[in-house]
Amino acid sequence: MISSTHRSIRKLISRKLPDIAETAKTLTCRSLNHQPEYFLSLKVAEAIQEHFKSYTFSMEVNLRDICENAGIAIDQVPLEYRIEGSKRADLVISNSRTGRYQHVIEFKRGSKGINLMKDAKRLAWLCQNADLGHKMEKNFLLAITAASRDVLERRSKAFGAMLDDEFPYVSLKSEYIDLSTFKSTSPKTKGKPLQAMVWEFNYK
Repeated sequence: MISSTHRSIRKLISRKLPDIAETAKTLTCRSLNHQPEYFLSLKVAEAIQEHFKSYTFSMEVNLRDICENAGIAIDQVPLEYRIEGSKRADLVISNSRTGRYQHVIEFKRGSKGINLMKDAKRLAWLCQNADLGHKMEKNFLLAITAASRDVLERRSKAFGAMLDDEFPYVSLKSEYIDLSTFKSTSPKTKGKPLQAMVWEFNYK
């Protein structure tokens, strides 16, 4: 049971993800890492909105719209941090009263370092370059994988080193989520227990 005064989106996601995994198993007979990222976006949005009634959500949001809302000129975004073509931010939380974007949440099925690092750098860049005091100074990345917890911990260390080197004013918090009671149904990792981690990037 999560207190109604609980204000940590990171902790909320970590507590709700096992329920979402159970829903996926019941509705589709497939594990979370075997679902489209859109399924994760929708179910996480529902869990957050149930707790934070002042939030609304947008999915598959264009980087240009995110930057405009956060006070960032799109031509200031380095090419390596851009979302190109059909790739868009998975989930954006908005204030239901003002409609203003507040936080970006990206989802990854798997633990491949290069893919996670791309999203981590983009989220950190948004944290550091949003207008001072804008809620988008805080953003999130969630990975669900059949790899071990040690792999996820190594990703956390890599993110921390990257922030120290490139974004020294962006802090990192992580929340490990034990999903080992759920087994992967994905063909490449079938039968392996799931693990997850949610990372919070926050401009200090």
